Amino acid sequence: MLIAEKTELLANSPAELVRRIDDLPSLPAIYFRVKSVIERPDAPLFAVEREISSDAGLTSRLLCLANSTYYSVRGTLDSVGLALSVLGTEQVKHLLLVTSMATAFRGISPGLMDMRKFWRLNAYRALVARALARQNRRFDGERSFVEGLLGDIGHLVMYLGMPHAAQQALLRSRETGEPLHRVERDMLGFDYTDVGAELLAAWNISPQVEAAVRHHQAPLVAGGTAAGDASILHIATLFAEAEFVSEAIESWGRRVDPVIWLEAGLSADCLPDVRIRVQDALGALEQALMPAPSK
Repeated sequence: MLIAEKTELLANSPAELVRRIDDLPSLPAIYFRVKSVIERPDAPLFAVEREISSDAGLTSRLLCLANSTYYSVRGTLDSVGLALSVLGTEQVKHLLLVTSMATAFRGISPGLMDMRKFWRLNAYRALVARALARQNRRFDGERSFVEGLLGDIGHLVMYLGMPHAAQQALLRSRETGEPLHRVERDMLGFDYTDVGAELLAAWNISPQVEAAVRHHQAPLVAGGTAAGDASILHIATLFAEAEFVSEAIESWGRRVDPVIWLEAGLSADCLPDVRIRVQDALGALEQALMPAPSK
């Protein structure tokens, strides 16, 4: 039984909430072993391939994700070695994080959350973030993709550890029209972005990704290079939310703070093209992240 089903946690900080949830998933050890090898400057490709191939489940999920139309790879990537040679080690590292994170939470289903809807929204946001980042060569599209997928991870922790408080915040947001993160901060003293960033810190994910997740609701606060990534994630988050509530994308883009568009080096003119690209790729990515139940 999940701890959230036993009792409501009373946490004074996001770090305390993350620390006190006994049943919070951990990323598999194989992810950290592969990450360590990839990040060694002198690591040969065969060493990375050997480490990944030692885990059959990870290999299968990696190739499924790599072969999705999201990557538009011609032909079939049927081996880890081929995936490494075509996609490169950095892109494979990002894919490993994605599949490891999705796998870690796959068995969890908080009563307040439709997990398939959750992953669909996050997959959409990840694709939007990647497409936006690719409009400007300042940004790493693959890192933005990971940030998009992880941007809402804090809500999973909140729905596991403090479901009543999370539900009350959600209901108040719906009743008043106030953004959910502002309601959470008013009621709890922190919001889902703080919780998500603390989880990523506990998982030892890169500080750059952590900063983007922590600041994406107020990206200019991040400062420095982190403000750019956070701005991309901010735009992608609002874009995905608008799309899923059938809001007119054409008018929505003009509601983003012009300074945030400037920080991202983009304008609303790119949105129609981004929308087309995302729609074409969403189904394959969603299937790779959360396969349909076997009959």
